[in-house]
Amino acid sequence: MSPLRLFIEGCAQINAIPHDTAEYLFDLLGKFALCTFRKNIAVGYALSAYRKAYLKAHYPAEFLSAVLTHNAVTDPNQLAQTIVECQRTKKDTDAG
Repeated sequence: MSPLRLFIEGCAQINAIPHDTAEYLFDLLGKFALCTFRKNIAVGYALSAYRKAYLKAHYPAEFLSAVLTHNAVTDPNQLAQTIVECQRTKKDTDAG
């Protein structure tokens, strides 16, 4: 099945987007993808996101400790947001 057909069917079934609008969006996204985002970059980001999600799900304390250490050195402004995420994660693991 072609990517266009999958996209249009998904738009119709999941979000109730009309066929014409879905085609327009697909064309718009295609043009954007051609000029800004190459597949090799997408693969790199996807692998990085997958690995981070895996580590966060299976080793939350170690993952967040590494994030805190990294943010303390490279971006102190992100520390507050990371601490809130640590507190939220602790509540999630205590409840489960």
